[in-house]
Amino acid sequence: MYRIPWTVLGLLTLLVLAACGNQSSDATPPSVVSVYPADGAHGFKHGDAITLTFSEPVDPISVMEAYRSDDEGLKPDQVTFAFADGGKKVYIRPVQPLLYSPTDAYLYYAFELGREVTDRAGNPLAAPLRVRFSTMRTLTTNLPSERSFDGSASASVAQNDLPVFMVGDNLSDEGIRGFFSFAFPEEADGVLAARLRFYVSGLTGDPFGGLGLLSLEPVDLGEALDAADYLTPALAVAITDAGTGWTAGSYHEYGVSDWAVAAWNEGRSRLQIRLRFDQESDGDGANDVVYLVAQDAEDIPDQIGPEYLPVLELTYYGP
Repeated sequence: MYRIPWTVLGLLTLLVLAACGNQSSDATPPSVVSVYPADGAHGFKHGDAITLTFSEPVDPISVMEAYRSDDEGLKPDQVTFAFADGGKKVYIRPVQPLLYSPTDAYLYYAFELGREVTDRAGNPLAAPLRVRFSTMRTLTTNLPSERSFDGSASASVAQNDLPVFMVGDNLSDEGIRGFFSFAFPEEADGVLAARLRFYVSGLTGDPFGGLGLLSLEPVDLGEALDAADYLTPALAVAITDAGTGWTAGSYHEYGVSDWAVAAWNEGRSRLQIRLRFDQESDGDGANDVVYLVAQDAEDIPDQIGPEYLPVLELTYYGP
């Protein structure tokens, strides 16, 4: 009879015990330690990925098989899976961007992850996961103008610290142009439409008769309003106004959607508008001026109430 040497038997015994130990050493089920978006969250954006972080590495195939959703855009064959951090993190990305709500009502999506998810030892997920979230919705708000930019500028000086600013020319026959600025909401994920509204507190001289049409045009004022902005290039074709209905106490509104959308698409954080007359001056040595209420007027409500302050009615995508 052939006898197996004790040294070989010992090695075989150790290997078998080690194998048994490896099979039984991990009995802890994996769990989800974080998820984006969280259940009930609002404002999932285009380009975002559903992000799951597990307590330990999981089997990729089991994740894909355990994922479920009945919502168009999130169905299993409409998403891709990517794994990172050694299998502890999973990115689930819609192939096509999820729809945004066309109204201010929330548009919800949901997905589930069943207990079929396993770790590398075969332990199933501790508890199933179900997440319901909403994408961006269509919101409309009145943005106040920015007092740090609102004001007037000539070719030599700029002012942005007055409750009203001027557009026209002065006693020195120097042209004066006015400016409004509106910062987009930080939470915005797209601009859809915009409408400018401001209030005329008074007129001096004959600005429309002596200086021609009033033009409104989008500009980029940089970090601050200064005299250089008097001649800064316009970013689009101007809107012109012949002055009909321009009296003290009158409101004026203009659709500026194209300008706002362009500002957003070009990566600018605000819409800034310059107002100017066709002619810099009529040379008569007299003030020919339109006075417009600025955001600084908020500091003197006894004289000018908040209803007179300039606003940009903005429609945008927000959470």
